[in-house]
Amino acid sequence: MHVHAKSHHFIIPSVAVTVAVLGSIFTQLGMTWYKTELSLPVVTPPDWLFPIAWTIIYIMTAGAAYIIWHEGPKKVLHLFATPHSKDEFVALQWLFGINAILNILWTILFFFFHLIGFAAFEIFLLEITIIAMVAFSWKISRVASYLLLPYAVWVLFATYLTMRIMFLN
Repeated sequence: MHVHAKSHHFIIPSVAVTVAVLGSIFTQLGMTWYKTELSLPVVTPPDWLFPIAWTIIYIMTAGAAYIIWHEGPKKVLHLFATPHSKDEFVALQWLFGINAILNILWTILFFFFHLIGFAAFEIFLLEITIIAMVAFSWKISRVASYLLLPYAVWVLFATYLTMRIMFLN
């Protein structure tokens, strides 16, 4: 059996780990401020839940990305593919990249710079990219689309928490 390594086999895990590590670093840099200076909503989950939830989400998102990059070309390079389907695949690749940047940016805005209002606006954009990723991935792989749903739900909850923190402080 001969296995051919493809670029997405390295890029996807690398991006997932980079986003996770940078998010963790910027979160830790702002944790004292978060714990001592902010009024938090009553529904704020316990601290131990965040790394568990994010680890699961990053794994599921990386799995969805792998499926998309593996299955996408099969959907857009066949005889009946349209230029529109190729454009959707390229747009989905861009959405994954933009989403990774927005994911890190929220952590920087909120925890590092303490810019809760900007973070609240930015997380709304993050949620839009996740919803778009779910929608665009549906045509390529329903499994990939389902793998992204917990991410969408978690960030929707994080959006609520960010908004509540903004209003409480």
